[in-house]
Amino acid sequence: NQGYGYISDDIPELSMSVLEEYRNIGIGSELLTSLFNELRNRRIAKVSLSVDKRNKAFNFYKRNGFIISEELDYSVKMIKEL
Repeated sequence: NQGYGYISDDIPELSMSVLEEYRNIGIGSELLTSLFNELRNRRIAKVSLSVDKRNKAFNFYKRNGFIISEELDYSVKMIKEL
């Protein structure tokens, strides 16, 4: 199935959430670092996601190297090259 962050069959889609009481203590960053390392080990070159531009996670993903690939009203598809 194609999710909101779908770009192509060879680019996996990322979906993650951190409970509010556990935000801003590095958990999201650690999750991304682990994911990026695992994707590189599997020789996967890119990962995509979809996020609402009004969501604080939008800036988090930008800080972690994701770039906008498509804008859809308030949501954006983002992609990161590994």
